Amino acid sequence: MIERMCTGCGTTFVQYNSLQKKCGKCAYNLNAKPKKPMKRMGKVGKQWVSDRNEWISNHPPSHEGYWYCVIGGGALTIDTLTIDHDISRGRDQSKRSDQDNLQPMCGFHNGDKGSLSTAEYLLKRPDLKCR
Repeated sequence: MIERMCTGCGTTFVQYNSLQKKCGKCAYNLNAKPKKPMKRMGKVGKQWVSDRNEWISNHPPSHEGYWYCVIGGGALTIDTLTIDHDISRGRDQSKRSDQDNLQPMCGFHNGDKGSLSTAEYLLKRPDLKCR
């Protein structure tokens, strides 16, 4: 048993498990003020959803009903499609919402590419297929 400080009132209490953060008085205080609910999505997240939807409406799938990964060529449905920035947001903030900087990519390549540009990634791993 370890003595910890209560996050609610600041008194010390004996901690019985690793999840316990408050003393008995604070944990069962029904008169406590409810906290404000967290925002589900911030400004940047809302802007990204808007940019993604705009890209999808401007670039409909091919006649077969698929988009294709720019690196591996794998077929992507609306559920597997991820939109990637060719030049990463960290390198050039002005291209964050630029529609010409967005491209379709599978989730594997999008995660593996990281903050590299597409050209740099293809030099690093030229023969990697979609999974």
